[in-house]
Amino acid sequence: MQDFIARGEARFGNLEICVTDWSCWGSQFCGGIWQSILPDKLEQILDYGCNFWGFANNHTLDFAIPGMQQTLDYVKQYDVRITGPGDNLLKASTPAYRDFDGGRVAFIAITSSFDPSAQAGYESQMIPGRPGVNALGFSTHMTVTKEHFDTLKAITEATEVNGQRDFSRKNGFAPALADNELDFGGISVKLSDNGREETITKCNKNDLERTCRAIRDAKQIADYVVVMFHSHQC
Repeated sequence: MQDFIARGEARFGNLEICVTDWSCWGSQFCGGIWQSILPDKLEQILDYGCNFWGFANNHTLDFAIPGMQQTLDYVKQYDVRITGPGDNLLKASTPAYRDFDGGRVAFIAITSSFDPSAQAGYESQMIPGRPGVNALGFSTHMTVTKEHFDTLKAITEATEVNGQRDFSRKNGFAPALADNELDFGGISVKLSDNGREETITKCNKNDLERTCRAIRDAKQIADYVVVMFHSHQC
């Protein structure tokens, strides 16, 4: 594998594990299991020869913000570039750059597999940004026939599965649903206008625009732009 990877100048890897000294607490959530290695094992990973590492995935915040920061600090001690998380959303979404004989390469790492609390946030003039990962959010809804729509609506009313959300809508804390929309226990369901039943997923508009903007900006100063997208969604 080392020989194969070494055939390229710009070599990209997905670092799907934290590097900590075990002084960091585990987050309430994890990417499946809590994954961490001690710093002395990092060289074994780097020996494969990647000179870019994406650290935007479902394990970035396994050990909370301290674990994320320790990982960045340890990796940056070596002659590699790492991107994906940061002290705020601007830093998390900023590309990593490196110059080679064949030209300058920009690298962006982003993930759609994350706990909501792991998202990095923009800072304002009054409030600092939230540390976290460069996240590509998305929304999903199902479209169903009138028959199935009415059945789901009857089940929702009978079980009161939306009790808290219905209360919020009634009191103006959440937007009201249109006549062709249904909240089925947190699943967004819409009445199909063409008889087709399907699941539709759309990227968060702001996240998509931010990523496209980062690519456009990087193309102004780099010869190549590589985007590593980590996703567990179908």
